[in-house]
Amino acid sequence: MIEVRERIRLDGVPISKDLFTKYFFQVWEKFHNDSDLRSPLNTSEKVLGKNENILNHNVEHDEKLISRTEKPIIPSYFRFLTLLAFHVFVQEGVSVAVIETGIGGEYDSTNILVSPTVCGITSIGLDHVDILGNSIPEIALQKAGIMKKGSVAISAPDQDSEAIKVFEKVAEERHCEFKIAKTLDQYIQHTNSLKLHAPEIGIAGEHQVINAALAVELCFQWMKRSKWSAKHPEAIQDTDIENTGKYLPEWVLEGLKKTKWPGRSHSFIPPKHPNIKWFLDGAHTKDSMNACVQWFLKETNNSKTPCILIFSPAHGRNKPELIKELIQVVNKRPFLKIIFCNKITFNPETTNKNIAHNPKELNELLDSWKNVSLENTCKNTTQNHVNLTSDLEKISLLNSINDAVEYVYTNYGKQTPLNHKENNNQMIPEKEIQFNVLVTGSLHLVGGVLDVTNTPIW
Repeated sequence: MIEVRERIRLDGVPISKDLFTKYFFQVWEKFHNDSDLRSPLNTSEKVLGKNENILNHNVEHDEKLISRTEKPIIPSYFRFLTLLAFHVFVQEGVSVAVIETGIGGEYDSTNILVSPTVCGITSIGLDHVDILGNSIPEIALQKAGIMKKGSVAISAPDQDSEAIKVFEKVAEERHCEFKIAKTLDQYIQHTNSLKLHAPEIGIAGEHQVINAALAVELCFQWMKRSKWSAKHPEAIQDTDIENTGKYLPEWVLEGLKKTKWPGRSHSFIPPKHPNIKWFLDGAHTKDSMNACVQWFLKETNNSKTPCILIFSPAHGRNKPELIKELIQVVNKRPFLKIIFCNKITFNPETTNKNIAHNPKELNELLDSWKNVSLENTCKNTTQNHVNLTSDLEKISLLNSINDAVEYVYTNYGKQTPLNHKENNNQMIPEKEIQFNVLVTGSLHLVGGVLDVTNTPIW
């Protein structure tokens, strides 16, 4: 979200800066110092001395020349991070490693594990279509690439039927067991416990209940297949993994309740501006944006509190598709302001060098919003809707995330005394919340807002 070290965690916490630096240079120097990981330059790249004639080179001279001009083979950014993560886990002696793919599965850099204990596949949507394919079956085939012989693959319980067919076929071909995770209510409705209630999930949103169900099944399957379960039989003694569980153990319920994920269905109130409540949810597909919209509408149900939207999609995403989902929020809540901004911050320690300032991007986003708003207005001429002109007048284009946050605080923030004590969402009465700010789109935007607002996330 903010720093690259968040990608590698030990016991759920990002590794420290010191540890990240230590292990980074161990891997980096390995590529520079190991002759097996070096590549000679092309002949055209060799630099000859002033009096050297290429026709007079002998073998010994060529070998010396090549040894001077060899260059290290450095993997691409994500591949390097993958190797770094493996190195950290080995050096730290972790008991179990959870490895998340970058894009897809079949050709992903994480897919070098020969015999993973268990593999999980979350709900598939049309994402990264330029790389993975233009249909659910095509994308499912790439996702299924992580299935391995002798392992077990678990799918999210709400998986598309077309994807399930692909998973079953690949699992059979690769001699990998395949299961569909049970929904959480399947555990609950068969409970013999007196506590007959749905588990509390630390992350809001209906889609997170699906993710939680998959996570629970993955944990149970890992415990069943690893040596750990033999040492701790009490952990799953009342959980029938093969069939529907009797109930979810207390440690599972506690884990689900304490689960937090910064930038996903995430809300907070800044201590210095307690009249503003921020709602953050990274969303870059139609499905994830719809989930964000439904979450925000539910969180602000029956609320007449004025709202502000800060939106900037990830590069290359389908802007009209995302905007069509966002229009629902604008039409159902009293939005005073809509801000489009570049996904950059001015904090030298956390600035993402891969994100560049692109003036055209904001204008393209504005044009897309105009087109979708016009289309929406034409379709709903006889219904209540936001007037197109007044809607567009609410929009501002700002250069950076810093500018967007400053705009919100300057125009809507209420300063508190310097001795104001720290607070969280529970300590601020709802009646004191005067503005709701929804931030969505790219995770670079969401992470930048967390950074600029100095919001602790770990």
